[in-house]
Amino acid sequence: MKISLIEAQEHLERGSVIAASTDTVFGLLAKADCPSAIEEIYTIKGREKDKPFLVLLPGIEWVETYAKSISPLAKELMATFWPGPLTIIFEANLETVPSYLRREKKTIALRVPSHHLLTPLLALTGPLVAPSLNRAGEKPLEKVEDIENFLSKEFPLLYDDMPVGKEPSTLIEIKEEGFLIHREGAIPTNQLAKKLSPI
Repeated sequence: MKISLIEAQEHLERGSVIAASTDTVFGLLAKADCPSAIEEIYTIKGREKDKPFLVLLPGIEWVETYAKSISPLAKELMATFWPGPLTIIFEANLETVPSYLRREKKTIALRVPSHHLLTPLLALTGPLVAPSLNRAGEKPLEKVEDIENFLSKEFPLLYDDMPVGKEPSTLIEIKEEGFLIHREGAIPTNQLAKKLSPI
């Protein structure tokens, strides 16, 4: 069921899960401060409960809320590739990041997206958990009809006629001696290498 930006906000504020187009692939969205909605996404995806989801932020200034510290390397990456399809794994601030977001781990994956629907939505709702829209272990769904078959035609879906990417975000982890690439995605490794040298 196609919904508007305001309807998307209303669904999320009520503690519901929505589907949405993003600057990478279609995603399943829930408010980062709504554990019940996050658990619903685990059920929908059939994802292992010990694997945390990434968190989309409205802006770079939100990183300080979630990360224990922000290294010069992280600041350089954020300045270069955010907003955009780069997810960075930080050491989590255990005092401010609840265990249901971390799944008991000591890290948190963060991203500031660049998208004409997602950016204004984040401004309205605050941080959102946003894994790809697919069953765990399968490729992200690319077509609305496939999404409707997977979720149902009544499931709220925020999208328009703009094309959606076919690759997830590039996922990297900040280390003391550099960064480690966990998943190649929308930002190619060679593009990262032009800026910094991975370990």
